[in-house]
Amino acid sequence: MTEALPDIQVRRSKRRSLAINVKAGEVEVRAPLGLVREEIEAFIWQKRNWIVRKVLEQRQVLAEIPQRRYQQGEQLPFLDAHLTLEFIAGRSKARRVGARLLLGADCKDKSAAVQAWYRQAALDYLSAEAQKLAAETGVHYRDIKVRKMKSRWGHCTSMGVLQFNWLIMLAPKAVVNYLLVHELCHLIYFDHGPLFWAKVESICPDYKAQCQWLNQHGHTLVL
Repeated sequence: MTEALPDIQVRRSKRRSLAINVKAGEVEVRAPLGLVREEIEAFIWQKRNWIVRKVLEQRQVLAEIPQRRYQQGEQLPFLDAHLTLEFIAGRSKARRVGARLLLGADCKDKSAAVQAWYRQAALDYLSAEAQKLAAETGVHYRDIKVRKMKSRWGHCTSMGVLQFNWLIMLAPKAVVNYLLVHELCHLIYFDHGPLFWAKVESICPDYKAQCQWLNQHGHTLVL
């Protein structure tokens, strides 16, 4: 590998061993307080190929994340379609009219207004679809909630409450359907064992493709 090593920050603490952390394309080496610089540099050189590879991978992922501008005419994904953001007179909240998402031009925080609309749209859509799927599969849930989650797209609590990351509305319908099926099946099997996945497949035969899509493109679902 011929790429040069990126800038590396060394952070010392009361630890016993060396460790490397690569996050968002940035590299940090964590080292014991008394370790000499030469040993740290030798460790970095030994791991140089791994460091460069991880940094390139993460920077590629970061480059794929859309930068939302909340500008007139901007295209925002919504299930299997795109909504065109249009500004109208006044300070009105965001509302959908066909393939357009209308928002008051004088709205002080356009990003918050658009995100509020997506949250409500997610709650409405997921509630309706979950009700239909639950009736088809014979399961019962207690409630549905939507919120923004850092590390997961859905969750089923032990009390039967289904929780979803509202950003999933930026994904295709097939992916959203899989996520609903996944969490509903946790009402029957509360683990990820063979019986659970067999149940998921019986309802959503192409679930593996949807899992793969979410793994590959989930980081692009941002507002």
